Amino acid sequence: MGKVMDRRERMEGCLNSLQELLKALKEAVSSLDRGNNNSETAQDDVIVVSQLTNTNLLLLLTQNLNLIDFEGKKDVVQIFNNVLRRKIGTRSSTVEYICTKPEILFTLLAEYEQLALRSARQDRGA
Repeated sequence: MGKVMDRRERMEGCLNSLQELLKALKEAVSSLDRGNNNSETAQDDVIVVSQLTNTNLLLLLTQNLNLIDFEGKKDVVQIFNNVLRRKIGTRSSTVEYICTKPEILFTLLAEYEQLALRSARQDRGA
């Protein structure tokens, strides 16, 4: 019984850490939109977007959405929205990245389908 509690406590600790990291990442990405259009801000944009793509974080977030709580999912949506809108010059590097990783789109579509199925079951059960 003690091992189960220890494991549960560790899992809760990991989830809390994940929530804090998602909030921090959301704030970092959101702050890019609030910056002015100087060269330092543009350089920050390049760094943040390139780190998100180089680490495959967008792919990992989509593949593990089912493990993230509701508030964390909202943070992931805001991260995606801000990064997708971000242009560096005339390039949309995040869109280009997603084109090279079609599993991101397939995973998001599968998540949407599962959500729709759960909602339909709830409607029939009510």
